[in-house]
Amino acid sequence: DLAEDFIKHLVKYALDNCLDDIQFLNECHSQASALLARQSLTTEHLCQQMCMSYSQLNRRLKGSTEMTVNGYIEKIKMAKACRMLRTTHQSIGDIALECGFQDMSYFSRIFRKAMNMTPSQYRNIEEVKSSQS
Repeated sequence: DLAEDFIKHLVKYALDNCLDDIQFLNECHSQASALLARQSLTTEHLCQQMCMSYSQLNRRLKGSTEMTVNGYIEKIKMAKACRMLRTTHQSIGDIALECGFQDMSYFSRIFRKAMNMTPSQYRNIEEVKSSQS
């Protein structure tokens, strides 16, 4: 019947879009990670790697994650910074540089905004947690 066909079509459309989003996000994450490893993760480079204009990539990311390109890049950089603060003894300045921040005070500001604490406080909390394990 018509209603049943329509519902099947909607479900197929939703599943196809979901799979497209997953593939897109996997590719985006892969490209962003590779760029971050080379310390060249910028909106311009990510757009180039994804073969999309800034507005296309922004629209696609916003639709899939509710984040802008800049917000997405910031999250990726913060995740790497947190991981490095937890697992290495590198200086915070070196971590900032490795995560693509040339300005240490900007890194600290962004980190504090994202994590509600400074990088030093985060590292100290993580060291206490790991010593209690």
